[in-house]
Amino acid sequence: MKAMAPAEQAVLSEEMLRKLHTMLVKSAEQVGEEAAKFRAKMEPLIRADMRWRGSCRNSKALFKAEWPLSREAFAMVFGPPNRPPNKQDRRKMAPEKLFECLQCEEICGHARYDTLHMSSDVTVTHDMATLQVKISGRYGKEPRSHWY
Repeated sequence: MKAMAPAEQAVLSEEMLRKLHTMLVKSAEQVGEEAAKFRAKMEPLIRADMRWRGSCRNSKALFKAEWPLSREAFAMVFGPPNRPPNKQDRRKMAPEKLFECLQCEEICGHARYDTLHMSSDVTVTHDMATLQVKISGRYGKEPRSHWY
């Protein structure tokens, strides 16, 4: 095998780096598609987990949903990260802010004659190691404001 000159090695490594960069870095269009897919999938996942449990009477039932999402798509959906890239990004937000980020109407569950609503702030966690987004919070029966 013929030995390569240092200049040829440098050119080869630059070409390899360029190819690796194009493989690893997503275009804005790909990131937008990933964010749209995430938004479309999270609403049904959360709704499916909001089912009747005994703790719904006190609005203390827990829901959680997970979905893989890259850092770039996470920033597109929830805004820029507030931690360094190697740390876990955790945010607390009102349910209305979550609906705004997911671009959906209110997420409700149904149980026979009642509607189940989110009853507290929602925690959104993005794990940088596994690139998983976890959304969790509490839900339950809406308290009656008046009797019929």
